[in-house]
Amino acid sequence: MSGAGRLAEAERLLSLRRPAEALALLEAHLRDEPGHAAGWCARGRALNNLGRLEEASAAFSRALDIDPASADAWASLGHVLARRGRIADAVEAWQRALAADPGQARALAGMGAAASAAGRREEAADWLRRAAEAEPDNADHWINLAQVLQFLERPAQAERAWRRAAAAPRAPAVAWAGLGRLLHGLGRVDDAIPAYREAIAADAADAESRAALALCLEVSGRIEAATAVLAPWAGRPTHPAIEHAAGRLLAAAGRSGEAVQRIRRSLDEGDAAWRRLPLAWFSLGDALDATGDHLGAFDAWERANSLKPVTFSPEAFRARLAALMQWFSAERVAGWPPAAAAPLRPVFIVGMPRSGTTLVEQVLGCHPAVQPGGERLELDAIAAARHAAGRPPAPEDDAETAALRARWLAGCAASSVAAARCTDKFPGNLLHLGLVRRLFPEALIVWCRRDPADTAVSIYAHDFNRRIVPWATKLEHIALVHAAQERLMSHWRAVLGLPVLELRYETLLADFEAWVRRLLAFLELPWHEGCLRFHESSRLANTASYAQVRRPLYTTSIGRHARYGARLEPFLRALDAERSR
Repeated sequence: MSGAGRLAEAERLLSLRRPAEALALLEAHLRDEPGHAAGWCARGRALNNLGRLEEASAAFSRALDIDPASADAWASLGHVLARRGRIADAVEAWQRALAADPGQARALAGMGAAASAAGRREEAADWLRRAAEAEPDNADHWINLAQVLQFLERPAQAERAWRRAAAAPRAPAVAWAGLGRLLHGLGRVDDAIPAYREAIAADAADAESRAALALCLEVSGRIEAATAVLAPWAGRPTHPAIEHAAGRLLAAAGRSGEAVQRIRRSLDEGDAAWRRLPLAWFSLGDALDATGDHLGAFDAWERANSLKPVTFSPEAFRARLAALMQWFSAERVAGWPPAAAAPLRPVFIVGMPRSGTTLVEQVLGCHPAVQPGGERLELDAIAAARHAAGRPPAPEDDAETAALRARWLAGCAASSVAAARCTDKFPGNLLHLGLVRRLFPEALIVWCRRDPADTAVSIYAHDFNRRIVPWATKLEHIALVHAAQERLMSHWRAVLGLPVLELRYETLLADFEAWVRRLLAFLELPWHEGCLRFHESSRLANTASYAQVRRPLYTTSIGRHARYGARLEPFLRALDAERSR
């Protein structure tokens, strides 16, 4: 075999992850051509893949002795130095590589990894984006970029990066798995399911993707399909993610005692990282609660919440609410245009999470003139961007107002019926009703309320997204927000002039048909019998209440807080204190 042939074959073996065979060929090649820089680079990569890092460094240094301007050798040397913990030397090597070739993808990726490890994630994202653009078919660059973008809480950009990784030639299973986890975390269960299926197709031994797929199918109400996904794991060594998913499915089937055993096994046999995941502890709490061990359940929920980072600042929250109420004054609002006739009227269903917002939207979604929008986050994103930029909480310029109004209404356009109402049930929109009044003076507001202690328990027992509900991990914070939303709603009703229907969860259940009639009348819609059969709807309620709205009405959650005795005292004391401020 010629020298060029041996080198080409060695490169092929390296691409197939067969470094020992590649190294044997390269040894023969370099005996014949000791001055071949590319051969020494290939030898360095083979040694690196075999974990022989000092020898790999020496091979790359030999290549640089022969060709000091080799960007490939400098980039490769940088990676070996980084693996040896010599980060400063690695960065210097990558800089030398980029001086020789500004588009050297491995050097760009190395700079990104170094910046990320140092906590400079914005810089890291820039380096990694450049690496991905330089080598667009390299899935690893897109994966690294996606992970940094997720850390920076840029889900739309992260999703694009994950999809590019998954579309790359020979995309690894981790690309599909990462996409699935992102979509799952965003509540886009229907989109996460095919991503997890692709991950399993690429790697049948991926237990975490298999377990996550089963949980997505459970959320979708497809219990048999979820059970079938876990079936191939029967008889294998246990895996904590599989045990947890199996426990969740047993709980969904009403076999709570068995569910507790499987979820406990996942925690007993999982490693320290798994035991730090709040999800398993929330699931254990739910299963224990179903067995009647309510105090044990509360302990599990308490453990789950203690594992979540606390990012909520009561002082900042109070200051923001005070600023909102000051800015949205009666005088300012009076200068805005009044409601005008509109073919489509937005309906904002607001209140505390777990106060009945999902049930109300599920009922309305059964009406042919209503397009249910779910928990839309557009207003929250608009408000957050304005707050971060130090801008007023609502636009005063009419052109900007019209643009933001059109942006929200565009999300109502994908309906197969000529809907007269479009709902948005994100509970946190209660904070943004001033912005609603500016953009949609014709809007209708349904304010869902529920016994504060029952609400607190239900919130505390659920694994909410910490970006969207950052205050759910402490009972005192839940109390603060509960009292604040009551105070803020009183202000909105005094200054905005928007129609508000106050709907209490307990009275809705006590006289369901009468309140559904009253709800439809408030929305100026004709009676529709199908609204009483909300639990028969095929629509997925992809929130913490997904299982409840598939069931006919039940009242067992009323007065639920009494089961936990003194465990709710911190909430009740804090609520009294907040109400008296």
